[in-house]
Amino acid sequence: MIRSYKYRIYPNKEQEKTLLETLETCRRLYNACRMNKIEHWKKYKKSLSCFDQIKQLTGNKTEYQQNVYSQVLQNAIQRLDKSFNMFFRRIK
Repeated sequence: MIRSYKYRIYPNKEQEKTLLETLETCRRLYNACRMNKIEHWKKYKKSLSCFDQIKQLTGNKTEYQQNVYSQVLQNAIQRLDKSFNMFFRRIK
């Protein structure tokens, strides 16, 4: 028999602020990388890989890396790459 538990967390004001800042940073990074991918395709007719974008992120310490862990930012880029791959797989 498998049991599962659900827990509701109640963050305090400081934790809630940190969570919202992290989500906002990930959202801005996701959209910026998305536009970067689109512009790169229009210019070179070649797709920009997930690892290239992660290298760009680590190459320059931008505003995204001030309060957010690098793994979280890398995950946002990986989710973007996965969504592009799934989209183009359905088109074929």
